[in-house]
Amino acid sequence: MDPVKNEKGEWVIPATRRPDGTWRKEKVLKEGYVPPDEVRAFETRASKEAALRAKKGVPGMPPPVEKPKPKPAEPKKKKEAEIAVPVAAMAEVSISGPAAKEEAPADKDPKKRLKALKKKLREVLELSGKDQKDLTAEQLEKLSKKETIEAEILSLAEFDN
Repeated sequence: MDPVKNEKGEWVIPATRRPDGTWRKEKVLKEGYVPPDEVRAFETRASKEAALRAKKGVPGMPPPVEKPKPKPAEPKKKKEAEIAVPVAAMAEVSISGPAAKEEAPADKDPKKRLKALKKKLREVLELSGKDQKDLTAEQLEKLSKKETIEAEILSLAEFDN
């Protein structure tokens, strides 16, 4: 609230109403009062000197000379022959479906491969216990690989022994 002069000629902050309905007293301001919002922040001598040094620059060094900014270069125009080569190459490219996931090679570590295959077989056995109608396409694909997984487990088990 801004200070106002009362009938006695004193500067006061007028009375205000609180949210609960009660009234605050009017405050008499002394001469020279500056509200806290308008008080300047204190500046130390060191901060003043640092600001002054920043304005002047490094002692003994000439002031920086501003260079004119270069104009941006115009984009080069491509020749029609350069453009035609990629277009012709793109015409030969064919787009196929998603790449099939390759199985991990068995020669890396047979024990790890055997463990992974046993996990896959457990998952397949869990899926075979469920109703076929409720399965997604990926789950049905996993079910169809049951025989290949079992065969690979048997071959790795023979290799391991």
